[in-house]
Amino acid sequence: MIKRRQWRWILAWLVLGGLICSSTYAPTIAQSATPSPTPTVTPYPTYTPYPTYTPYPTYTPYPTYTQYPTNTPYPTYTPYPTYTVYFTPTPSATATPSATPTATPTDTPTPTPALPLVTALVDVNVRSGPGVDYPRIGALLKGETAQVTGRSPDMLWWQIVYPIGSAQGRGWVSARPQYTSAVNVENVPMVLPPPPPPTATPTPTHTSTPQLEPPIIFSFWADRYTITRGEKVTLYWDLANAEAAYLRYDDKERGVVAPGSITLSPKETTLYTLRAYNAAGETIRQLIVTVVPPAPTEVVLDLISAAPLASWTSNLGSTALAWGVLDEILGYAIWRDNPELEDGSRPTRVLETRPRAAPNGDIAGQFWLPQPIRPGDRFRAQVGFLAGSIGNVRFVVATGDSLATATIMSTVADNARDGILRTIDIDLSRVADSNFIWIGVLADEPGGGKGAVWINARIER
Repeated sequence: MIKRRQWRWILAWLVLGGLICSSTYAPTIAQSATPSPTPTVTPYPTYTPYPTYTPYPTYTPYPTYTQYPTNTPYPTYTPYPTYTVYFTPTPSATATPSATPTATPTDTPTPTPALPLVTALVDVNVRSGPGVDYPRIGALLKGETAQVTGRSPDMLWWQIVYPIGSAQGRGWVSARPQYTSAVNVENVPMVLPPPPPPTATPTPTHTSTPQLEPPIIFSFWADRYTITRGEKVTLYWDLANAEAAYLRYDDKERGVVAPGSITLSPKETTLYTLRAYNAAGETIRQLIVTVVPPAPTEVVLDLISAAPLASWTSNLGSTALAWGVLDEILGYAIWRDNPELEDGSRPTRVLETRPRAAPNGDIAGQFWLPQPIRPGDRFRAQVGFLAGSIGNVRFVVATGDSLATATIMSTVADNARDGILRTIDIDLSRVADSNFIWIGVLADEPGGGKGAVWINARIER
């Protein structure tokens, strides 16, 4: 019984304890169930550490990795330029040059023996000092050569060994290029001039009048002393101490200055007189230029007279023309007797060659030569226009068997309004043995060659 009662009390206590526990536990569960969602939700939004994971943007060390730009040691790697140290020692390898200098010095002394020399281009005076005030002690004739031992401070005189070949004798000649020519004088020393002649020192009171001497003509010469009529000659002179100087020829006189020159074309043998004067007197030098007539020439072919026998064509040889037939379209070749030309002259007969009336119109005549051309033969002619003509043309001279293969010897342009006749003078030596010669006219515009004429066209021998 006691056991039953014990079990009942235990059961009662268990039931009571269970009710108490259930009543207390239920509200806690209810309370814990509702708040639990809110605490667990808020932590997720507040998980802001991810946005605040700004370390990635602040990973600025990459930009600040400026060590690469500051890696300036590469430019300052100047050791490479200083690597020339390796090449500077290499001259030690050029020990061979030390052998070459020894060989060359033995050869270099050879230029030193070249003596400084001066050669007289004309007859020149040798004086005791560098100036015309010094007395004359001799002369170097044209072509003579003397050793140079010095030069004057003004570079206008050479000191020479004189008399030539002497050991101690010295003299002075002019260094002007028209009188002398010097070689190997680059290292010639400057020599102070000797004191002026003692003759000027005795009486200063009389130095005014006695010092005045007649003019000095250093030279008066011609580049040629014999010429053919029609050729030119040039006269040269130099003088000093003159108040005035004149050149006289052909009964006329003209003033000159020194040094000077003049080019003339005398028609006959002429005496030229150079006169220089001052208060002390007059000095005269003369020379003669001999004029000889030209050698007689043989006319191998007179192209004016032979024009009717020539083969005349236009349009680059494709159109044959009959001699003397006036055709303003195709062109023509015809004589004109006693015509007035653009310069006002009236030759007895000329050959008019009218080009084809077309752009770049042409006319050409082929002449057969009775003898082949020889070396020295010449083609001579004048060309121009009849008075009143217009246009521009080119006069052409050629040689050869055909127009297509002809060798052009001369081309002369002319304008009909310039009033000038042009001269053609050709040496035919380079086409020796040729049997044909061509003359022709090319017009620069259609119809521009009317009135183009040839005057005294010929081949001379």
